[in-house]
Amino acid sequence: MRRLAILGTCLLALATPSGAKPAQKSAPPRHLTSSDEAEQRAAEGRLNERNPVMLGMTEHWQGDTAEGTVRLERIYRDHGQDCHVLEDHFRFGEGGPWRASHPVWCRAGDGPWRVREHRR
Repeated sequence: MRRLAILGTCLLALATPSGAKPAQKSAPPRHLTSSDEAEQRAAEGRLNERNPVMLGMTEHWQGDTAEGTVRLERIYRDHGQDCHVLEDHFRFGEGGPWRASHPVWCRAGDGPWRVREHRR
């Protein structure tokens, strides 16, 4: 039995190139790429433009390095503007930890939706 263990160790040593390092998992990105951000903004835009819009509506997005879901959290009017607070959950790669942000979008009249603030 001991001879088999020694033989297995020797074969493993021969199979592994000298100086080779074990494969390491690369760390997930820390920031959204511009492509990820474009997909995230497009999902937020689709949600803002829905008519009628209701609390709890969601949009999913998939970018190069991340994916997420945007949910309409709050609807209100402020100084004559329609405003939405969104809840944006995203993660890098499959199985990565979820991160959250809460962008506030507002628009005056029929104008374009614009980000007023971005809460983390």
